[in-house]
Amino acid sequence: MTTDAGAALAFYEGVFGYTRQPWDMGEKGIYYVLNYGDKPRAGLMATPTPESGCFWIPYVAVAACDTIAASAKGLGAEVVMPPTDIPDVGRIAVFLDRMRAPLGILQAESRA
Repeated sequence: MTTDAGAALAFYEGVFGYTRQPWDMGEKGIYYVLNYGDKPRAGLMATPTPESGCFWIPYVAVAACDTIAASAKGLGAEVVMPPTDIPDVGRIAVFLDRMRAPLGILQAESRA
């Protein structure tokens, strides 16, 4: 999340050679998937308000999003985005650990 998506895109494209793929998220704005070659590697979007500031949320690949989210909650995490299906991506969730650090989890959509 960033307060200046244009500047962030220029920076990460310049540093890593990423290319952008915009996804229209409706009223939430544009989410940019950042690809390296043909592989998605990161993503960014503008914060809802300038006061929101800028931040990263790292994602970890998991085999079972719902199970891991429930386990994290049981261990004291706050689930801030419950397991949610993202078309053509998979199932994701975001939680804050007991120290309030954010972590996302991704159960990638199977590609048959």
